[in-house]
Amino acid sequence: MLCIERELNKYDYTLSSTFHMFLPGKPHKARVMPFAFTLKWFDKTSVKTLYPNTDFPNALSEKENPDRPDVIALAAYDGDEIAALAGASADTDALWQVGIDVKERYRGHGLGTTLVSLLCDRIEALGKTPFYGTVLANLHSQNIALNTGFYPAWVEISSFKKEETKG
Repeated sequence: MLCIERELNKYDYTLSSTFHMFLPGKPHKARVMPFAFTLKWFDKTSVKTLYPNTDFPNALSEKENPDRPDVIALAAYDGDEIAALAGASADTDALWQVGIDVKERYRGHGLGTTLVSLLCDRIEALGKTPFYGTVLANLHSQNIALNTGFYPAWVEISSFKKEETKG
């Protein structure tokens, strides 16, 4: 990465983000909900009721995005509150990107892995291929991908042009 950064710097660019992308590998294990949550499915029409989305930025877009539409989601409710949300966007007709968000007080009990597993089962039943992406620093998200049966497939690296500094 340092070599890439140095080369970019020659042209006044710098690295801005690194995403690790995962593809399905091993079949996922059957999962049991860790607590008595109520599950609710959202299809490409009903998922729009979750907009504007600010609480679950990894699971869904903030608002409707025609270039990468959110097409399916699975929410785990604790009473009337969404405790966790897994969603998928149709990045292509065949490849749907999966994301997950679990509210802080519900983390650490397998809820994220369970929702991602269930969502991926549904995506595959629809004849699509799920894939999973996460930033380099989010080790917890990478563990969800691995625990769900995904394997590391590629890395996406972004850069931007540096602004000139005025001295």
